[in-house]
Amino acid sequence: MNASRIVTVKTRKPKPYRGEPTPNDFEVLMVVGRGSWGKVSKVRMKSTGDIYAMKTYRKALMIQLDASLTKTEFLIHKRLDHEFIAHLHYAFSTKNKLYLIMDFMPGGDLYIHIQKEGRFSESKSMFYIAQVILAVDYLHRNGIMKRAIKAEDIGMDEMGYLKLLDIGLAKDGMTETTRSNHFCGTPEYMSPEAINGDYGIAVDWWAVGVLLYEMLVGVPPFYNPSVQEIYSLIAMGDLKFPEHVSPNAQDIIKKFLQRDDKLRLGMGPNGLSNIKSHPYWGEFNWEALIEKRIKAPLVPEITDLPTYVCDEFITEPAIDSDCDSPTVFYDFGFHFCEDDWKEVSSVSVYRNKLYGCLKYYDVSFYFIDLTE
Repeated sequence: MNASRIVTVKTRKPKPYRGEPTPNDFEVLMVVGRGSWGKVSKVRMKSTGDIYAMKTYRKALMIQLDASLTKTEFLIHKRLDHEFIAHLHYAFSTKNKLYLIMDFMPGGDLYIHIQKEGRFSESKSMFYIAQVILAVDYLHRNGIMKRAIKAEDIGMDEMGYLKLLDIGLAKDGMTETTRSNHFCGTPEYMSPEAINGDYGIAVDWWAVGVLLYEMLVGVPPFYNPSVQEIYSLIAMGDLKFPEHVSPNAQDIIKKFLQRDDKLRLGMGPNGLSNIKSHPYWGEFNWEALIEKRIKAPLVPEITDLPTYVCDEFITEPAIDSDCDSPTVFYDFGFHFCEDDWKEVSSVSVYRNKLYGCLKYYDVSFYFIDLTE
């Protein structure tokens, strides 16, 4: 990384909010994403003017899916504090919905930029993948397996730096030897052992290799219209590179895409050091990256227009509409405010409503139902 590109930058932190926010404290500006569970909106906190991303979960659908995953997302997010992972600011619930108020990514997601440019240069790919690597290493050091890394779940902030966005499928309590058999993830990014249903944290390093390949080439390494064929290619297919991918880039990708997860780059007590010492990085300045002193190759234009939003969401009404189902899911209500929250010594249930305090590591979370 050229030293001339190292700069000093300042970012604006959101103003503190004193109190317990509700949906009425936020103005919905536009829809920026949608899934089977709900949607993500760009919102403005009315009292401060600060912009956030509001993830809205529909409880009626979550009963059919896996509500425990959203609990995991909430609990894990509150423990995290890393420059390259989106921050959870508030969490609360109403009768029909759950809300997570997160950092808003004005530059959209990484997938949009890969699609727009076709593929990235090696220097640009290096800048981006280094941030993902540091975020994944941080998660692993805190016992968390991300388990679902893909370009669509990596956002770009106002400086052009990246943040991991979606912790919904993450698994806590993981070590180098802990295994899981929960089948989840995006097929193109899944590792051989994940497909076989017996995997550990090495799946995240496999996904890092897939992501770096996608940045440099424009498509994942084992892409195919057939999901079953994707799985077959991941298990036995040859890894092929276009001529423009440098030998060092090819080598580090091959080491990330090592099918033996015990030998995969990133694993072992010196995993991060082994990654950083690879010739691919040259004189890359990791310290400057962590301190955000490297000028990003792309700094998004900050406007009120949906510049980095998929076309399908641009015409969607900017409203926080309730889901149609009146299904009650009271025992999954929660309320969290990072600036001012209460601590209660016990948990009680009254008329199927949960009140109390959940202890999780060294953090206490105040639970309250807002349906009255």
